[in-house]
Amino acid sequence: MEPKAGKGMMPISRAGHWRSKGYRLQATGYRLQAPGYKEACGLRLGACGFTLIELIIVLIVLSAVLVIAFPRMEAFLSGGYLKSTSRRLIGTIRYLHDRSATTGKRLRLCYNLDENEYWIEEENEEGEFEELKTVLGRREALPEGIKFLDVVTPEGKINNGQAFTLFFPKGYVTKSIIHLQNEKEEVQTLLVKGTMGQVMVYEGYVEEERLHPD
Repeated sequence: MEPKAGKGMMPISRAGHWRSKGYRLQATGYRLQAPGYKEACGLRLGACGFTLIELIIVLIVLSAVLVIAFPRMEAFLSGGYLKSTSRRLIGTIRYLHDRSATTGKRLRLCYNLDENEYWIEEENEEGEFEELKTVLGRREALPEGIKFLDVVTPEGKINNGQAFTLFFPKGYVTKSIIHLQNEKEEVQTLLVKGTMGQVMVYEGYVEEERLHPD
């Protein structure tokens, strides 16, 4: 019911009536806003909304979590770091093959079966091998749970201590067989062939007699 105008007063419209009582009428929808509504709404929006900086911080935190969690997730899904370790070793072997051909120097990939680590050594001018002081030449520890079972070279099968694979400038590589095992006792066999630094990967522990000849 519309309010009635008093005596001697101009009629007050519906909108004017509500404005006189401290309400504001929106242009569309005839939605009434009580005094203090805007301030209260603003507080709610400020508390629940996110600024651009806050969103960026959240994205950075999520990225950091993914970087930490993804390798562990990959390890869980694939039964350990076995495959990624094999790929890394293969990449190192190819790098050694190419570097030896480029520099004209002999190199060797060294394995420490007791410490489960490997590194690169390069022949110096005196004909002695010394550790290569580059990012790729530094000592690399196998991921947690991965170990060298043994390494087979022309010197025989080595179960502990150190072994190495030699790389020559003309592309020849001493034939080597590397057996890697993870904590689930899954094994991969890497065969480093004697020509062109080719590497073949086999699932399980494969003896030398069963491997393809060069």
